[in-house]
Amino acid sequence: MTATENDTSQRQDWLREAAAAARAAIDMRQRAGREVPSWLRDAAAGRPTAGPDRIGS
Repeated sequence: MTATENDTSQRQDWLREAAAAARAAIDMRQRAGREVPSWLRDAAAGRPTAGPDRIGS
């Protein structure tokens, strides 16, 4: 495995873990009757959460 492949694999693992944490946060907010922000739903779905001007920076 090359360094680039390893970096990509680690990033994918991190993104999966972040999405799982976001799903848990959504569940806790819903159970508490709190509003769930759209950025949190985006994170749970694996979509970018930064505004259009910050994507890719």
